[in-house]
Amino acid sequence: MQLFLLASLTGPVLKVAARIAEAFSGVNEIGPQKRSACEKKSKDARCGGRNGIICVCYVDSSVSVSSCDSPPYQVKRGRGMSDRIKLGQQLRKIRLANHLSLKQVEKLSKGRFKASIVGSYERGERAVSAYRLVELASLYGVSPEYVVAEARNPRKRFNPDSGICINLQRVAEMSKEGYRDLKVYVDSIRTAREDPSESILTLRNQDLPALSAALGTPTKETLGMMDRLDLLAYPQ
Repeated sequence: MQLFLLASLTGPVLKVAARIAEAFSGVNEIGPQKRSACEKKSKDARCGGRNGIICVCYVDSSVSVSSCDSPPYQVKRGRGMSDRIKLGQQLRKIRLANHLSLKQVEKLSKGRFKASIVGSYERGERAVSAYRLVELASLYGVSPEYVVAEARNPRKRFNPDSGICINLQRVAEMSKEGYRDLKVYVDSIRTAREDPSESILTLRNQDLPALSAALGTPTKETLGMMDRLDLLAYPQ
């Protein structure tokens, strides 16, 4: 089945989307390809004559990605359905970590991402384009490369039902990097609880707003930011 995706992109976003399409399709660039070869695969292709356009042409076992002001390249496509399911599962985990319902995502994106569409992405029923992934990752406060990397090589993730586990050693390190308010907040919790642990502190989900204030970040972006800074702990 042939699928042609055409999305209007500019500058850095174009490069990010192309990298994602290549990385998650599974493998390496195998050399230049004439633009006409991609255009012939789909009668709807409109690649050419306009700068700032990314053309992604999925045909059988390959994917061609290019901007209209540069030659396209072709990469072999990996196990599409398996990748789609893994990516969907990761998108759901990140959404839940941000305490967002599907309806809230739709509202937050001002209708750009319909609840039904995001749900179909998460279930692996619908493929998400590289451009849409860039947008959705931005909405969740994480990088698209992070989403793809975690989908391909998942670690233990945050469980919204088990509280927020904080890496205390990392908190101590971060206090020297301008995050002193975070250490003050964490120390106050430990003192109140008389908690002797020096490795992990578990907070309730209700503590997220106060934690966000200590970090100086919007609540919806806090967990994503903490994960990127290695502040979240994943107990065995």
